[in-house]
Amino acid sequence: MTEPKEYKVTCAYCKFVFYVKYLEYNLICNGCNKIIGYHEDNKGVLLKHGSLIVVPRDTEYHSMLSGDMVAKRSTTKKVHHCLNGSMDWKTDFLDEGRRFVEIYNNPTVRWVGSGKYWCSADINDVIVKYRRE
Repeated sequence: MTEPKEYKVTCAYCKFVFYVKYLEYNLICNGCNKIIGYHEDNKGVLLKHGSLIVVPRDTEYHSMLSGDMVAKRSTTKKVHHCLNGSMDWKTDFLDEGRRFVEIYNNPTVRWVGSGKYWCSADINDVIVKYRRE
């Protein structure tokens, strides 16, 4: 089987469809300007330890203690680290020589929550208050 000429990428947020010639990482959607898929540490997108973020009210996040939760109020958190996210594609669906690419996990921001349990949220759902370089 030959490699497809273009990869079809669908944004999970706005369903915007765009095509890339190579399976690239570090993608940012042209439709909604959201960060999607896998991102490397050296591209300046991910937050470093000590950065401050605001978790807005009604933001969904995951706690290792309580599972999936919704923020009841807006809070400021200190970032411990970021997870790079992941990207995967299905090779069995071809459309006009293009391979469908499914985005599974966006980068996530992690902080220490109550009881010293990790809490994490999608990087697109938080507001950066202070970015440590």
